[in-house]
Amino acid sequence: MKATALQEIEVDVPRRRWPRYPAYRRVHQSWLRQPEHWDERRFKFLLTSPLQYGANEAGDDATPGQPRFIRITDIDQNGNLRDDTFRSLPEEVAKPYLLQQGDVLLARSGATVGKSFFYRPSWGRAAFAGYLIRARLNTTKAIPEYIHYFTQSSPYWEWIGGAFIQATIQNVSAEKYGNLPVPLPPLDEQRTIAAFLDRETARIDELIAKKQRLIELLKEKRQAIISRAVTKGLDPNAPMKPSGIDWLGEIPAHWQAKRLRYSMRSVEQGWSPQCENRQADDDEWGVLKVGCVNGEQFDPSENKALPPELKPLPEYEIKEGDLLMSRANTRELLGSATVVGEIRPKLLLCDKLYRIRVQEVDVLPSFLLLFFESSAGRFQFERDADGTSGSMKNIGQDTIKNTVVPLPPLSEQQRIVDAITKQQNQVSDLRDAIEAAIKKLREHRKSLIAAAVTGQIDVRNYQKEAACP
Repeated sequence: MKATALQEIEVDVPRRRWPRYPAYRRVHQSWLRQPEHWDERRFKFLLTSPLQYGANEAGDDATPGQPRFIRITDIDQNGNLRDDTFRSLPEEVAKPYLLQQGDVLLARSGATVGKSFFYRPSWGRAAFAGYLIRARLNTTKAIPEYIHYFTQSSPYWEWIGGAFIQATIQNVSAEKYGNLPVPLPPLDEQRTIAAFLDRETARIDELIAKKQRLIELLKEKRQAIISRAVTKGLDPNAPMKPSGIDWLGEIPAHWQAKRLRYSMRSVEQGWSPQCENRQADDDEWGVLKVGCVNGEQFDPSENKALPPELKPLPEYEIKEGDLLMSRANTRELLGSATVVGEIRPKLLLCDKLYRIRVQEVDVLPSFLLLFFESSAGRFQFERDADGTSGSMKNIGQDTIKNTVVPLPPLSEQQRIVDAITKQQNQVSDLRDAIEAAIKKLREHRKSLIAAAVTGQIDVRNYQKEAACP
């Protein structure tokens, strides 16, 4: 696995030095110099009709056969529509907002301001929501595909950053978008640039997808290693015995399968004061958020400041060695847990977390943490959690107490923890290398788009080269 993954990391987009145009001129102070034969137009002069705001509807319906109601939350990071967020509008409501081939949607407010979406009929009939603005291009002046790539370029995002109307939220109005300066090559050249970027970004996206799949495989391998070690031990030749539990199967003959209630001192839930919407300073009291346990390591920065007028409850102060678990979370993060390492004073347990204290003559917190991450641990949490599918799930204290844990002697627990830690460090190093490769590919994708749509590279011969066998 390791050698294969490392080989995959080394795969990169073949680099090519594309030629530059023979002559350039400066058109607008915010862009780089553009090819001499290019023009620059305000966005509003490239449209067949004025920029249009979407429908101010709640989007509570999800009736198949009705036009889809596209909101910014429906668009994933690859510019596709998510399957799990489908909403619809009645025909009569959707009619003024129905999209056509080549329409470009632009987000106008909030954290996603500037994000764009290129509509294709293959998505099915669709209308768009009020926090989106529709641009319908005049194809005798601008090719929609080219404009969509331009809205992914760094010059565009620099313009967005300077166009914010600072109110309660970031906002770029239709009027502002209308004044967006767009570098504009001739139509044939726009088509060539769009075709070039279609091919090159598809190659990059394919590599990114392969590397993301590698990360998923590493996660699966990590859980498989942990699951095997905490239910079968490290010795493949150890004598086994039936555990008496169908889903657990056999365990080493010298282990015991016990409910956690017999090996724990307490399980407690924190409190829920009204905190300030900021992270606590190092000398302030803070209340942890559930996100502090969502990663593989405890993250103390996931906290909110306790208002000075509220008296802290010292009995909830987190200590080094505490085993923390999320009691309420999405299915993917349900039961996320961590053992607290070095920690500063004045951080408190919140009501979305459990603190589990064990009898350390029976079980090490670090071994129990590994069991919580195993498939056997997660099976029990998911089986017994409260809540409907697709919503937040909740693990009750009785579920924790009744969790069945296969327990080896303490010395063997420590050997398992040490062995898993060593293996996981190797897996983590490999994952970090893959993530660095993904970041590099994304940066290359971004710079390639910016170079093509601002004329820093000349791809006019691309179609001729692409046609060659």
